[in-house]
Amino acid sequence: MDAIVQALTEQHRELDDLLAGLDADGWARPVPSCPGWSVADVVLHLAQTDELVVASVDGGFPAAAARITGEPVDGTVDDQVGVMVERERGAPGPEVHARWRAAASAVRALLAESDPRRPMPWVVTDLPARTMATTRLAETWIHTHDVADAVGAALVPGDRLRHIARLAVRTVPYAFIR
Repeated sequence: MDAIVQALTEQHRELDDLLAGLDADGWARPVPSCPGWSVADVVLHLAQTDELVVASVDGGFPAAAARITGEPVDGTVDDQVGVMVERERGAPGPEVHARWRAAASAVRALLAESDPRRPMPWVVTDLPARTMATTRLAETWIHTHDVADAVGAALVPGDRLRHIARLAVRTVPYAFIR
């Protein structure tokens, strides 16, 4: 588990480095792979989902998500996160950055203290803490690339991708069954 949390820490650092120097125009840049979203929206989404991981441990995912959306949202998970971002967008970039930093720190602390097999409530089922950590790594890695594309930065792949590849290999049979 330590290795995955370390990889998540490194991924958070890479994103944090991209965000650190952004001005208002940088935060407002559109993210091509997330139509209708700005860099600030992508970072808000990451803050919200990290907050959901921590909040879900106590009350389950639906209750935690309803606190942000104000009510249950029909549709897909993508619909739900879209509503979450829509309802909370508009804060200045530095505020979004600070919120994400706090949420990222909280999720890392939670995962670091968790037994790798600890069940953690997530969207439709419980995930072992190890899997939750890897999904947070994967989502942060994906959105780090989204932000990099929006601001014109080049990223170099690192060893932490092996955790994401391991998760992908392990979940392919499940995906085919579904």
